Amino acid sequence: MKRARLEHGDAEEGIKTIESESVDLVIADPPYDIGVGGVKWDSIPNYMAFAKSWLTECVRCLRPGGALLLYGSPCRMWISRMSVLLVDEMRMRMVQDIPWVYTQGGDARLENMKEYAVRHERLVWFEKPTNGESFTRTFNPMPAAEHYTEEDRAVALAKGKGRVTSEALDRGRPPRTFIDIPRENSRSKERSYGKHPSMKPLALCERLIRVHSNEGDCVLVPFAGSGSELLVASKLGRHATGYELCDQYIELCKRRFDGHGVGVDVV
Repeated sequence: MKRARLEHGDAEEGIKTIESESVDLVIADPPYDIGVGGVKWDSIPNYMAFAKSWLTECVRCLRPGGALLLYGSPCRMWISRMSVLLVDEMRMRMVQDIPWVYTQGGDARLENMKEYAVRHERLVWFEKPTNGESFTRTFNPMPAAEHYTEEDRAVALAKGKGRVTSEALDRGRPPRTFIDIPRENSRSKERSYGKHPSMKPLALCERLIRVHSNEGDCVLVPFAGSGSELLVASKLGRHATGYELCDQYIELCKRRFDGHGVGVDVV
């Protein structure tokens, strides 16, 4: 377990102090401009200027072969615009689009619906090119048990054969191109620490961090928010650094780290 570092300030400026090519994984969950909490950007050019500023710094400090995971709303064009920016101007490689799918949420009555109920967020995986050098991608299969039912596992362990073999359970299985993990609902333990409009579930963060980094790696979280990524990265033995402007969310992060018995240095 490592102590996380949470800087109370602007990511655009804070990331400039990080050494170039020293970060193994960036997980970015920027503002979606969907009006949550009454916050919206005044223009597309202003939002994209903001995005270009912090993305440039993230790419600079990411090592060759390192991953940048970018969240975005399926109902806004920002993530598509940022994807073009990353690929065309910053020469990042887009690897895969990995939707995070969830099922909770109150649906409107069918007769009142005017569009599909949104039950996923986009998550796009980018990789910094290696330019032919000997850097390698980090991609770790997660335990197969996360994919199989209790019945599958019971049969495999009892008979050693069937649809799922005991060898398959031992070997593990690569992640799929979608992630099916529930959101933190209003009654979850994590919600008891305080409110945040887009708290990412710890299980989701754990899957991403395990797959795209190794113990001892450096993880950068430009928008710490509720602190989920920082908390999980620290628990998994990664060196985690994050930034957050909002006083309320800084206090939320402190409570969550304290509740989990994990150290965090807030500066």
